[in-house]
Amino acid sequence: MANHPPPSMIYPKTFSSVDDQHQFHQQQRQSSQQQQISPMSQSYSHSGTMNSLPESSDMMNLTANHHLQYQSQASPQQQHFSPNYQNYSSQFSSHQQPQLLTRPAMPFTQTSNQNFYSNQFHSQASSVGGYQQKNSMDHLTQKMSSMSVNQGWNNLWRMEHVNLLAEKDIYSKAYQHEQQQRKNPPQTKNLNCDKDVMRCTLNKIPESASLLQKSRLPLGIILHPFTSMPNIPVVQDSVIVRCRTCRTYINPFVRLIDQRRWQCNLCHRINEAPEEFIYDYRTRKPIDIMTRPELNHCSIEFVASVEYMVRPPQPAIYLFVFECTASAIQLGYIKHLSAAILESIDRMPGDSRSLIGFIAFDSKLHFFNLNEDRPVHMIMPDIHDVFLPHSDALLVNIHTCREKIVYFLENVLPKFPCESSLGDPTKLAADHQSALGPALQVAFKLISSTGGRITLVQTSLPTAGNLSQGCVLQNREDPNSRTINSQSSNNALTPLLNPATDFFKKLALECSEHQVTVDLFNLSSSFSDLATIAAISKYSGGSIKYYGSGGNPSSPPSLCAMLNRFKEDLKHYLTREIGFEAVMRVRSTRGVSIHTFHGNLFFRSSDLIALPITNPDSAFGIQLTISEDLKDFNQVCLQSALLYTNSNGERRIRVHTLSLPVISDLAEIMDSADQEAIISLLAKMAMKTMPNKYLMLYIYPNLYPIHYEFDPLESPPTPLQLSFANIDRDGVYLLDTYDHLFIYVCKSVNPNFLRDVFDVTHFSQIQDDGDQNTTTVSNTPPAMMMINNQRPSHAMFPNPNISSQSMNGYAEDLSNSKPTVGDGPRDNPNWNDLNGKLSENGTIYRNQNGSLDDTNAFTQKSYQQSSIIKLPQLENLTSKRIHAFIKKLIDDRPFKPCFHILREDSRLRYTFLQYMYDDRNESAFSYYEFLQHLLQNIEK
Repeated sequence: MANHPPPSMIYPKTFSSVDDQHQFHQQQRQSSQQQQISPMSQSYSHSGTMNSLPESSDMMNLTANHHLQYQSQASPQQQHFSPNYQNYSSQFSSHQQPQLLTRPAMPFTQTSNQNFYSNQFHSQASSVGGYQQKNSMDHLTQKMSSMSVNQGWNNLWRMEHVNLLAEKDIYSKAYQHEQQQRKNPPQTKNLNCDKDVMRCTLNKIPESASLLQKSRLPLGIILHPFTSMPNIPVVQDSVIVRCRTCRTYINPFVRLIDQRRWQCNLCHRINEAPEEFIYDYRTRKPIDIMTRPELNHCSIEFVASVEYMVRPPQPAIYLFVFECTASAIQLGYIKHLSAAILESIDRMPGDSRSLIGFIAFDSKLHFFNLNEDRPVHMIMPDIHDVFLPHSDALLVNIHTCREKIVYFLENVLPKFPCESSLGDPTKLAADHQSALGPALQVAFKLISSTGGRITLVQTSLPTAGNLSQGCVLQNREDPNSRTINSQSSNNALTPLLNPATDFFKKLALECSEHQVTVDLFNLSSSFSDLATIAAISKYSGGSIKYYGSGGNPSSPPSLCAMLNRFKEDLKHYLTREIGFEAVMRVRSTRGVSIHTFHGNLFFRSSDLIALPITNPDSAFGIQLTISEDLKDFNQVCLQSALLYTNSNGERRIRVHTLSLPVISDLAEIMDSADQEAIISLLAKMAMKTMPNKYLMLYIYPNLYPIHYEFDPLESPPTPLQLSFANIDRDGVYLLDTYDHLFIYVCKSVNPNFLRDVFDVTHFSQIQDDGDQNTTTVSNTPPAMMMINNQRPSHAMFPNPNISSQSMNGYAEDLSNSKPTVGDGPRDNPNWNDLNGKLSENGTIYRNQNGSLDDTNAFTQKSYQQSSIIKLPQLENLTSKRIHAFIKKLIDDRPFKPCFHILREDSRLRYTFLQYMYDDRNESAFSYYEFLQHLLQNIEK
């Protein structure tokens, strides 16, 4: 037995006839195909033996060619042996430490790849014996030469080489291939964490920094540490096993030496498992550690013990700070804010200790005491030295004070602001000054003792406050110098990209220290110095939602669409999962170090970041560097650990582990590049937090034909190449750019389709976003009349001489408020009274007597309209199918898109055509011409 050759050697066989030889090769071909389909099954069966082999680079780089070369040099004496794999492996076990347990070290490594090929050769060797003539050996060698290591890896990682210049319909085929994979997932078990949780820009890690530099590819990971995972295993009432040196959590990729000892896959220290990990004291029986969830799942959550707590878990605290200036009233967003909170209050995460509060600001600060029988409105005119009036009553319990909160949201907040003090209590008050800085300061004082989330809604530039603190900003926008580089600073291309002051950054750092996060919703249609104000969210771990020019009061349809988006986004924001007082650490194998974090966060150390509030929509980009050669390793592991308090007040640790093979071939590195992760990492260097799964829509949108019959759930429409040649004259198309949805209707569309989808009989009757008169609605009930140029009431532009002198006023007076004749402008042809009934297309309806009509303008129709989708919902199969498909596209997005309907003769037709990237235009190549241009420059 001492002279036995390796088990992967191929042994020849003599045949009595040509038919026997043909039958034998056919059986071998079928066996090879079956093993290629499920290579992991064989690597599992012999994983314990293969793990016991010495970890040398020569042993890990064995391939089919090595085996064949060894076969040709073997002597006849060496070829006479009984191919017993276990006997041979026992000899190799003597070269190593104690025998490892029978389990796979990792699903996708060079070791498993070696197992795959060596087991193929072994299965053939075990069934044949004797000698073979040279022609038979050459024939078998030729068959095996078609099986390359690259081919096996590409099959395992589901990658395929495509000639971009020869294949013209890549996108559609890739989409169909992805849909097919979802319906028929691979049978092999992948222990790595989900791609939506953590993915690397390179699926195979270069063995040295010089090799990485030759590839010219970035190395990093895209991480969603708190993404929604309903089925994540939760480990309770058990000890948390960690490495004593690097503090890595035990995971499926560690080496199990015996029942008690395990070797860390990051620092390679040998640790002992605690007694509670291997023995159940309740049943008084030993535990099979192979059944432990820590060793079978790469994403797992632990219920933390007391040692992970600095203080008792904090309650869920939600504080809303919103602007109530004249611009805010003109936008009319406050009623949408109150409606969104009212619809979401029962679904907001939290336990019985959850608290809620409201603070408004214009040139003064407005507080609301919801602890009394009726809401009490308190006004603080002095914003230079802010303090908390009745600090114990500004935050109320959501459950015990629910009726008071609902009354406030239904009857007070939609009619806010008001002046309820001395004088006439029926006058509405508003001004043009914004005290954003003092409002944030007093909000921080209110919740700094416990921590929580501040939801900030801004509509204008901060212009009131203490000048010495830097919270008052100036309008720095100069249209004549937008593209002129700053001469005083070399850190930015233009001055507008730099913050004007560091007030908001300093306040954000204080918030992060006290477990407070600020999320910003910017509704301003004019310059609001977002570069300066965004620091309050960036450094406190919050998020920023900017609605851009959609909030323009001069365009009621776009304003209405923006407000509906704001409401839907806010509902998602309020009801999504949340984690409090979180910290996250990312660990990696020795030799790989963290270079830079990208995202809205604050660094506590090189690998530890503070996240006062975490949510499923947060994404982070992490750049990695290779600090030491990895030639002695066959895998690199990355592990993220998020310690947080959930909405029920329970301290938990969410751990994700990713394992990747180490290789030395530059071609394999290029083949393993994850283009989506690379683009996402590069984008996060500038955009910080962008959901990875939607980023490709910005780069290459989806164009769907929706005039055909399809099943929105089982077989949705296949995306088309972005070329106008794919647009039929009788078709209707949906273009998805992530932040916009366009429905493009061609002239020759079937009239039946128009009736079933748009509820019109002619192409010209479709309401187009490019129509000049967008405020006209057909089939308006005769009892209604439209007020297009309604004179604004005093509520919109109050007398600037009126000021508040009282700190206490009761909001119940709002219910009897009446408009008064004020000193505002008398006539404004562009004015639209947004306090009136605003229909989905921006029209305002009043009764013939001038009072508001509470019924919807479309009540005479037999359909309903979504607040986002400006498309009627009709009672027919075609309409339901299209609405279901659109709903499927936007439901899982954190923020809702803008919706547009464009006819072929629309004035905004170019808005749709500009996304036809595969077509050539006057200023750019077509996509394929651009590829040819790249190829020519590479060849030079």
